[in-house]
Amino acid sequence: MYISDTVLIFSISVLIFVLFLLCIVLYFTYRQNMHEKNNRYRSLNILPVNLHNDDTDLQNVALQRALRARLSEVKKNEKGGLRANVNKLLLRSGSKYNFKTYLVYSVAVYVVSIVVIFALSSNVLISVFSAIIPGLFGQNFFLAQKVKRRQKQFTADFAGALDIIVRGVTVGLSINESMKTVAYEAQGPVAEEFKRIVDSQAMGIEFSDTLTEAIDRMPTPEFQFFSIVMQIQRQTGGSMAKTLADLSSLLRGRKQMRDKILSLSSEAKSSAKIIGCLPFGIAGMIYLVAPDFLNPLFETTIGYVMIGAALGLMLVGMLVMRAMTDLKI
Repeated sequence: MYISDTVLIFSISVLIFVLFLLCIVLYFTYRQNMHEKNNRYRSLNILPVNLHNDDTDLQNVALQRALRARLSEVKKNEKGGLRANVNKLLLRSGSKYNFKTYLVYSVAVYVVSIVVIFALSSNVLISVFSAIIPGLFGQNFFLAQKVKRRQKQFTADFAGALDIIVRGVTVGLSINESMKTVAYEAQGPVAEEFKRIVDSQAMGIEFSDTLTEAIDRMPTPEFQFFSIVMQIQRQTGGSMAKTLADLSSLLRGRKQMRDKILSLSSEAKSSAKIIGCLPFGIAGMIYLVAPDFLNPLFETTIGYVMIGAALGLMLVGMLVMRAMTDLKI
């Protein structure tokens, strides 16, 4: 079958654009993994334990063993290929299906995308290459957004859960009873995570292992600090009501600062959305007024190159503006 030069050049441009998107996704995935890795190592190094003179050596040996065990666990979890990363994404998003169902959905999305794009373009090469984007990255993007929303909701409700624990400890309840109250009185991801912790404790699983699994499911800085405080309390004893109360106040302050930054950056985000929609809006109005005016863009080689370059530059611009307005607190 003869393929014209225009179609071939356009197909190559689409392939280059897909590879460009793949490099961007891999870069940001690498940065996120490195950020999580550094957070995990920092959490391992924060072990402020008050030791007594008579049993210093024994406690040091126990802490070194626990630290080595947790370090090996972190390294083992950080290794793994596609299946391990997908399973971690499914676990953090709270999804009920497994890796095999994920593959089935990805193949189904890819096939449907090929059919839709072929119905619009009537070209097999364009359909096959263009369907890679929704088939390969569509479900990952959906799960990543779900993880982000779940962690955001957890952080918003976590301060209230800490207040319940602090009040329970203050009136004389144990930590387990206070966490059980949170598990059955709270809602959303907070209730789910604390219920899993309580159930693991009821089944006799080691408390440190339970908290490690909880951090894998909800790797927020606030929950990591809570895990460290809980493990220190288990090892050294003493009251931690004041520490949890300070953590609750810190969470509320971070939320106020985050809301303030959101309100101050809303204008920049609105400008970015308007700038991103402006070229498509102008092209649509020009097409309504003079349909033949845009024909060179879709009928010549230089037109295809200009469209590809414009889409690439718009993507880079949107990523830069998103990085400028997405401040971490």
